[in-house]
Amino acid sequence: MAVLGVIHQIGSTAQAGLMVSGGGIKKFGDPFYIYIFEVSLDPGFQVELFDNFTLHELGGVHDPGSTTAAPGGSPSGPWATSFTNQPSGPLPNYSPPTIVQFADLEFINAGFDVQNKGPGEVPLGEFRVVTAASLPELPPNYFVDIAWTANIHDIDGNPVKDHGIVHLTLITPEPASLLMLGAGLGLPAAWLYARRRRRTRST
Repeated sequence: MAVLGVIHQIGSTAQAGLMVSGGGIKKFGDPFYIYIFEVSLDPGFQVELFDNFTLHELGGVHDPGSTTAAPGGSPSGPWATSFTNQPSGPLPNYSPPTIVQFADLEFINAGFDVQNKGPGEVPLGEFRVVTAASLPELPPNYFVDIAWTANIHDIDGNPVKDHGIVHLTLITPEPASLLMLGAGLGLPAAWLYARRRRRTRST
């Protein structure tokens, strides 16, 4: 069911330090979603023990109920998590107005230091969170801006506060993915039909 929908990053704004980009939002069952973020470290910065970044106001996310996934030591981490439930409110950019739960999610570096002395970005890995409550079916033109903040260090060990916004939009799955999904769902039905025919003949 995860191939039924995916949201990708269209753009992001950020200060120098950390880069949080949209790996996507995938539909998970009916109708839950997985938020996916790709995180990397800019040249001249490092992530030390207990450094962190927070994703703000994630629609449908709540504690208890939401689960997370993060790197467990490669290419960074392990990462601990901390939820802060926020007041419920309307799902952004969705009509008719639909009240959902919201939460901030903080990822905290509980592992080794990661340095980036340049010249390119250093990936920290893929971070995920699953919605805790049913969301409505998101339309093809759905979009949402997700703010994030971070507390990291520069390469000399000085504390650095960073922040940014990721603009996400919903895209439909590739036709080939739908065909593969249909084929996958059709195989059990064909097997069941053939089994029933064999039973009819044997009786």
